[in-house]
Amino acid sequence: MLLILLLTISNILANPVLDKINQREIKIIKQKNNKTENEDSHRNLQGSSIRFSYDDQELREYNNTLHTKIILNALKVAFNFYEQFVQVKNPILDELEVQDCYFGALPIQFKKTIKNSDMHFILGLTLDINEEWIAKAGACSLLYPDNRPIVGFIIYNLKFLPSQDKVSFSNFEYDKLIKVTIHEIFHALVFSESFYKYYVNMTPEQYGTNKDGTPFLALPEILSFAQQHFGCSQITQVYLEESGQQGTAGSHWRKSLFYQDLMTGYILASDVTWSGINNALLKDSGWYDVKMDFHDRLFWGKNQGCDFYFQTCKAQPRPKEFCDLQNNQQPKIGFNYEGYNFQCQKTLLDKECGFQISQDNKSCYGRVDMFNNQENIMEKAGSSFEWNSKGVTSNLSPIGSVAFTDTYQAQCYPQKCIYNGNKISVELTIGSKTNIIQKVTCEEDGQILKVEGYNGELICQKIQDFCEQQFNCKNHCGGRGFCMNQKCICAKGYSGEDCSIINFDEIQVLDILDPFCTIYNDKNECIKCSEQFTLIGNSCYMNTSSKALLIKYVLIGLYLILY
Repeated sequence: MLLILLLTISNILANPVLDKINQREIKIIKQKNNKTENEDSHRNLQGSSIRFSYDDQELREYNNTLHTKIILNALKVAFNFYEQFVQVKNPILDELEVQDCYFGALPIQFKKTIKNSDMHFILGLTLDINEEWIAKAGACSLLYPDNRPIVGFIIYNLKFLPSQDKVSFSNFEYDKLIKVTIHEIFHALVFSESFYKYYVNMTPEQYGTNKDGTPFLALPEILSFAQQHFGCSQITQVYLEESGQQGTAGSHWRKSLFYQDLMTGYILASDVTWSGINNALLKDSGWYDVKMDFHDRLFWGKNQGCDFYFQTCKAQPRPKEFCDLQNNQQPKIGFNYEGYNFQCQKTLLDKECGFQISQDNKSCYGRVDMFNNQENIMEKAGSSFEWNSKGVTSNLSPIGSVAFTDTYQAQCYPQKCIYNGNKISVELTIGSKTNIIQKVTCEEDGQILKVEGYNGELICQKIQDFCEQQFNCKNHCGGRGFCMNQKCICAKGYSGEDCSIINFDEIQVLDILDPFCTIYNDKNECIKCSEQFTLIGNSCYMNTSSKALLIKYVLIGLYLILY
């Protein structure tokens, strides 16, 4: 059960190889960026996307094929995400030498020379059953002379990976792991308080702690984003998180200001988004060229003015983003209508403001625990936990079943926003998991609807907000992509609305994604393959007919190219 997903770059615990890593000062590795190649090759590389490499031998030592595939799948999606919009200003032209880190020499098995890479990650696994972090990451060496990170590490917590008796990993769970991986890579690339002094042309006035004890950054691109987003030209410092453990404070955006952003100190069961402030920080570092329009929307605090930025929940009247800690009778659906058991409470990082927080980190977007009694009851009452489900205040239940008595009872219904000129309506599907399926339409804010075959009623939400704050993609991109602006950015080898189409012309990059195995046994060995593939041993091979069709397409392609 995922409780709070603590995303930190703090100390690594109980890892046999990386147990030396901590938050000491990062050492600059004076590795020569070999520029003996001609200037044409230098110019060609400068226009190319950032290149990643990784060392997964630690993962494979655990001898759990499913864990390895899950992590490497998430890693490939995350790499592909950054490749869409990030270029390195000073790419490595020849070879990246993985030799030493700031804590000393690496074990011999990790020392190697990597070609065609600008950033190399060492992957690891550990079991930390007493903590709620999914992964931790950081960089351990910087390239001389511009001090850009070139070697990093990502450690995953086995606690949040499938156990031996669970041989599936849902798209909903994959979506969370991919977001965590993107978050951790960003720490290794740019977002760590240990890095700020090394940013190109950085001055002491542009980072640190202000007179109120708040860590901040004051760089041109992130300031411009904050001023435009909040609608406040008086912002001269972008506040960072000041609470939390080492690695959280000073290395994340402040939660009360950027609640939905993926780079805050932790994520709950709510929508998270990659906002433009992250692009801005990459550019401000001086290490990267960035497509500045490659980002999702951020609604938290948008156009709320200077009072919101400087006073947050203390602004009068209280901003809609925050809830009343003294009032327990409030909707349970969350800021973005993403859940069903949210309550107003303080967070680990903010002891003053009230936030709508899920009590057990569950959401409407998918189920993790099929034995969750509350969710089983909700499904019998008409709820369905789908990629396009949203929270609705509703005490509907089939006639003849036990009725709900809570006025603020919440349910999860698949929904679709319908646009007809300036008119917006919302279609809700009730009873997807029952024999009493009904579709109803909300046309007005606060409209109360009765549903045939059901006791109780549902209350329509604020339709404009409900439809505006849509972040999910179909089927959570199948665990093979990252959702941005409701479109899947699919990993190499996949395409389609939900990344379900396999591109056979890119088959060589699919070896670690393993899309062909659909069921594993208790030893994590493949026992069933997808259509058009045959199980031989524990591997999936293309059927003869499919292979013949593929060869036919390849021959046609060659014919068109040659003639």
